[in-house]
Amino acid sequence: MVETGPQAKQRGAFYRWLFCSVIGLTAMGCEKPDSPRSSSQETMMVTQDGLEFSANLTADDSRMTIHYTVKNKGDLTVHLMNRVVAYKDGLPTFSADNAYIYTESSSLVVEKAIPPVPVGLAPTELIVPYSTPLYPGTTFEESVDVELPVKENRAYQRRRATDETFTVEVVLFRLGYVTAPQGSIETTETVGDQKVVLFRAPPGTLARPEVIEISVPVTHRQTGKPSSVKVFVPSL
Repeated sequence: MVETGPQAKQRGAFYRWLFCSVIGLTAMGCEKPDSPRSSSQETMMVTQDGLEFSANLTADDSRMTIHYTVKNKGDLTVHLMNRVVAYKDGLPTFSADNAYIYTESSSLVVEKAIPPVPVGLAPTELIVPYSTPLYPGTTFEESVDVELPVKENRAYQRRRATDETFTVEVVLFRLGYVTAPQGSIETTETVGDQKVVLFRAPPGTLARPEVIEISVPVTHRQTGKPSSVKVFVPSL
């Protein structure tokens, strides 16, 4: 006997739910629930040169926070260029919130790395952040707070004819690093009131700076739902 009517539909829906629950949501005809971004922050991850790099971004009406973690799964020490220098009253500061912030086309970049030099500019010295050594098998994590609306903080200023204001739902976060060659020697110096770690590579070896990039969706801090941040770029 074939059962029809509302009761049959309800019974069919129940068995469909039970079937999908038992065999998993990958079965044909089983629909996935809402994306995790609908209820919680989304952590993105990339790997490069033995580094496992993950980040998430939350925001409310006043600030956005990028929290990132780096795991060194390689065999050599990696120096993370996270210690961007800012100056207050003529003195260097090393807050975790220091970062270069700028726009690329319609994208927003938050960067702790050697900042790019604009076309046509030839500085006598490159601006290089200080670093944090990440030894093999260890993990480093840090949070970067940025006030909203986001304002550019370029190492090298670029002229604009008019102000620009726009919103973004994804932020490009970039972190520079240098892998210390085998046999490198670490040294420390004092800059301002802070100790900084440097390294000297063995003669004949090359330590080349690299950048790891991750695209991080904006998540609302209170609701855990997809959100956006406003960017203000003034004319110069």
